[in-house]
Amino acid sequence: MKIRINRSLLVPLGFVGLLALLLLCLGIYFLVLDSVVKGGKFELSKYQEISDSGIARRDWFGIKMHYEVFAKLIEENDTGDECFSLKVFDRVASVKDIVVCEEKENIEFDVALFDGAKQVPMYMDIKYGLSLTKGWVVKRIDLSLMEDEKAFKTYSLLSQQGVDLGGVRLQSEEEILSKGYYTSTFLDMGEGKYIGSVMFMDGILKKIQREEGGILLTFLVRIEDRILKISQRLDNVGFLDGDEIRTVNKSTINLLKEGSSYSVGYLYFPKDSQVGDMDLNSYCDNRPRELDLFCSEKKREDIDRYKVDIEEYLIDSTEELFVDDLMFYVLIPNAK
Repeated sequence: MKIRINRSLLVPLGFVGLLALLLLCLGIYFLVLDSVVKGGKFELSKYQEISDSGIARRDWFGIKMHYEVFAKLIEENDTGDECFSLKVFDRVASVKDIVVCEEKENIEFDVALFDGAKQVPMYMDIKYGLSLTKGWVVKRIDLSLMEDEKAFKTYSLLSQQGVDLGGVRLQSEEEILSKGYYTSTFLDMGEGKYIGSVMFMDGILKKIQREEGGILLTFLVRIEDRILKISQRLDNVGFLDGDEIRTVNKSTINLLKEGSSYSVGYLYFPKDSQVGDMDLNSYCDNRPRELDLFCSEKKREDIDRYKVDIEEYLIDSTEELFVDDLMFYVLIPNAK
């Protein structure tokens, strides 16, 4: 009995068999690679000395090492490679120092993050590919910014262990420096009722004028790339002297110096706050000293008239910041 094979089926069958063999080989390769990665049984051509501080993962056909680092961009080496001085966190309580240099096309990072002398908290992913002659070789390095919460937690842990990192860059601080001010919740009464504060970081006291019954202060403050003037008429001034807020009036106004730098603080009623007249009056009846100037303002009546979206309020101001809807709170001398 003769068995006849349709020759038209030979090519498809051969292709299917080849594909099955390829998939089998790939499956075996991935299984072996997973075992190698999980067991840490690999030798890296570069940066092996920090591998025990990282987390190894299979990255398709290669290996990816994930690290938490504090980085500084340093001068290029003699071959023009991009170089970083790194403190690599061991995920326990110490760091390892290392210099990483790679060809520019093989390393990805945001150069704008390295515009100062501070260490930049980052995640570093080093991707390795398998070379038949050199073993696991670096294919690419990616550096990405670490979240402030994570960076601060790691920084605090290392500081407690006596590890001195020097200055560390936090994104929130950089944004404040860029904007020239920051906002926060000054008083939280619960149930969506709160009072906000805005602090202008680098105000300059341009002029002090004594007037009958009060003081007229003129400041220059920065909002992003704009310099705005504030003219503020007050009966007295809240002034941070050490850890204490003192009340400065006409007779003690010599505590303030024209031309000096101050952080200038205001309180305001946020647009989305549920605080009302009765809430504020109840709170102010206790007359906490730090809120003395605030509670004596006529604006404690009909609060809804003075509620603002603070970001829009500041952006809409051009040459002069009108503070009718804000309440002056405190002056803080800036370090020289």
